[in-house]
Amino acid sequence: MSNPIARLHHVQGITVMNAVFLAAMLWPVQPGLTAEPEAAEKAVLPRILSAVSIELLDEYNGAERAVLMTGANPDEPSADLAIMAGVPDKRAGEILFTVRGIAFSGPMSGQTPYLERAPNGSLLIQSMQTAIGRSPWEETLTVAARNGAILVAGFTRNSWDRISGAGSSCDWNLLSGKWELSYDVPVEGSDELRSVRKAGRKEQRIEIQDWPALSVDVTAFCSPEE
Repeated sequence: MSNPIARLHHVQGITVMNAVFLAAMLWPVQPGLTAEPEAAEKAVLPRILSAVSIELLDEYNGAERAVLMTGANPDEPSADLAIMAGVPDKRAGEILFTVRGIAFSGPMSGQTPYLERAPNGSLLIQSMQTAIGRSPWEETLTVAARNGAILVAGFTRNSWDRISGAGSSCDWNLLSGKWELSYDVPVEGSDELRSVRKAGRKEQRIEIQDWPALSVDVTAFCSPEE
């Protein structure tokens, strides 16, 4: 595989994240025993939302570690993704790339994104806004390595109306292009809802570093028509 991270933010040497995971491995576990964290750990540890081991890059030995963190700017409701080399690679702990603003992240319960590993080995970035408002939503971003690049392989979005009971569901495989969209619309003159289903094919290549800029367009495509 050619280098799939050439266009992504690359960090060499010892980093704050190195310190975080070294601390996690060495942190004392005996009952009653505590240690004062270092300044770098104090700065980064509270930002960590989720972490999983994932095999995305063939040129590194063993699984990488994906880490999701709250964004560095406290005024922006977003999360950043960092991918690190993992054990037993000799570069274990080195940050391979980061993507800023990969997902929405709010301050309330029901607004916290997290990572999962799909059964086929892809990375899943789960985000949501179910805390407040009439129209909560949930999204899943599927990330996979293909032909020397790390791509957004799939996107799903579910939303619903807490008052009318209407909802929508979209599932789009960006690699094959296959998409399905179903949603409810009110029946004029009654309280009933009518279900609408649409499907089609539209391939779109989105490298992971381009997702923050293109996510609005993808979400709009995956939303019910007014």
